[in-house]
Amino acid sequence: MEDFSEDYKIIEEKINILETKKCEMLNINHLSFTPQQLMADRDIEREKLIRTNQLNNILKQEWDKKSKEEKQEFISKFIESMTLLKDKKRRILY
Repeated sequence: MEDFSEDYKIIEEKINILETKKCEMLNINHLSFTPQQLMADRDIEREKLIRTNQLNNILKQEWDKKSKEEKQEFISKFIESMTLLKDKKRRILY
């Protein structure tokens, strides 16, 4: 029982330390954003959108807002070149 009591005290102390840190992080007067926090927040938000099946709709809406030039610029960042193949009837193969 004594061992359990000592372990319980240690765990309680660690919980109190974590609660204090949590309160400090939530202090509105002391905001600090690290790159890791921002990236984690972005990833969490993206996962929420994926789970609720909203990500594709949002991406489609943003894509539709872009001009032809903006779309071309975006695509050119990812595709350096493309080769199209045609069959004997001159249809493009997929």
